[in-house]
Amino acid sequence: MVAFSKRVLVVDDEPIVCDSYQRVLREEGYNVSVATTGRDALEQCRSSPVDVMLLDLKCRTLMAWKSPGSSSSNSRTSRW
Repeated sequence: MVAFSKRVLVVDDEPIVCDSYQRVLREEGYNVSVATTGRDALEQCRSSPVDVMLLDLKCRTLMAWKSPGSSSSNSRTSRW
């Protein structure tokens, strides 16, 4: 069990994947949040920073969020 509660954000468009990560990480003592879209992930990060993010890079709903260094990054998301 983790002695401190780090915040983990799981980002995936498949609910079973989110549920699995959430269950296992909570059992280990982590504070886990789930986002199923890129927009939701950004909103959660802006409202409450996370320590770790588990991100499905092939997630179909991440169109609102481009990875840093991507040619289509914009100033609103480039810090992520």
